[in-house]
Amino acid sequence: MKIYYINRDQSTARRDWMESQLSQLANDKIQYSRISAVEGATLTEAEINAVTDYDQGATRKLSANEVGCFLSHRKVWQRISDSPDEYGVVMEDDVLLSSKVDLFLSNTNLLPQIL
Repeated sequence: MKIYYINRDQSTARRDWMESQLSQLANDKIQYSRISAVEGATLTEAEINAVTDYDQGATRKLSANEVGCFLSHRKVWQRISDSPDEYGVVMEDDVLLSSKVDLFLSNTNLLPQIL
């Protein structure tokens, strides 16, 4: 399974952290790709309103940063959906990876079965 990690363009230290971890673990079984995060602070009100619906009983409105986070994840989900891969793993850029992550990534039997 391919790893997609979300990273803000200006967060170079976090990018370096992830790239360091992933390159140490990389082999023919582990592939990864950085996904540029959607910056919530740059979203217009129209862009925020396009993905939120507050008429459904929400107790509070999402912040621009929360919407940006959601849109970042949706961006990755779309990338996985558009790929030929059956599965993908989505991570934030502050995750600490186990040295045994390849055991999980190479075993789809660990994933829940969808009926």
